[in-house]
Amino acid sequence: MILKAVCAGLFFQFHLDLPSPFLSEWEWKIDPWKSAIPIQKQGKNVIEVYRERRSEYLPKKLSLVYREKLGAYECSVYRLINDYILWEFGTANSKRIYLRFCVDSTWNKITLLRDETNSQGCAAFEYLGKILPGVYLKHHLLTLHSALVEYNGRSLAICAPSGTGKTTHVRLWRDCKNALILNGDRAVIGKTEQGWTAYGTPWSGTSGEQINRHAPLHALVILERSEENSVEKLEGLQAFVGMMPHVLYPAWDRELAEIAIDGLNDMLSSIPVYRLCCRPEKEAVEVLYQALYEG
Repeated sequence: MILKAVCAGLFFQFHLDLPSPFLSEWEWKIDPWKSAIPIQKQGKNVIEVYRERRSEYLPKKLSLVYREKLGAYECSVYRLINDYILWEFGTANSKRIYLRFCVDSTWNKITLLRDETNSQGCAAFEYLGKILPGVYLKHHLLTLHSALVEYNGRSLAICAPSGTGKTTHVRLWRDCKNALILNGDRAVIGKTEQGWTAYGTPWSGTSGEQINRHAPLHALVILERSEENSVEKLEGLQAFVGMMPHVLYPAWDRELAEIAIDGLNDMLSSIPVYRLCCRPEKEAVEVLYQALYEG
């Protein structure tokens, strides 16, 4: 079975000739983004995702380019011949590999080689979200670690490290301003003929907030915890330094890192950046609202 979907202007083909429990999880996540458009006519904008049934063949010596420890687990990235990239997720101590993906040199073909998570495909689908920022950059789309909310036909990207309260803040926008949450954890942003546009995606971290919808980008907001509610507009280098940590990109790939930096600079030339220091309360929404729409 092949699931066809459109996300942030890219056309995805998920080749899922798999047992039904695995397929049902992916199909449920992808369903709002399904598309009947004949993808074969879309050229280089097609991203193919496969599940490989054949036995894995890997060279004995792998070239490590990145490793991230996540408690008892770790994510590792290796560069293979022909500039293929191997992504692994497993335990840090025993080195048991639970997930393994391979990405080709164009970033347009992703193959799931191993899934031993016993999660019916859920963990594999979520890990795919770690790979996609590089895929989007190949097509000059930026991925932000941010919650994305639509208000009055335009979007706000609320950026903050995990646990700071960005999902809480956008839910306050929903409750107080009747805003629409497009995504609780990710925003994909691209430049169109009409200006910068932000897209919701099927990957939303632990927030569970995700809608297949896009809207022109109105502003970027950096959220920080504080005992007082205040907001300030950031300019120039201050805005760039504040936003760069929230851009998701493979730092070990020089080409894509440069695309990310250039894209952020371009976006900041026309999209304002605000720093909101606040408590998790309704007043914080009003303070930001006044700065964005009444200041």
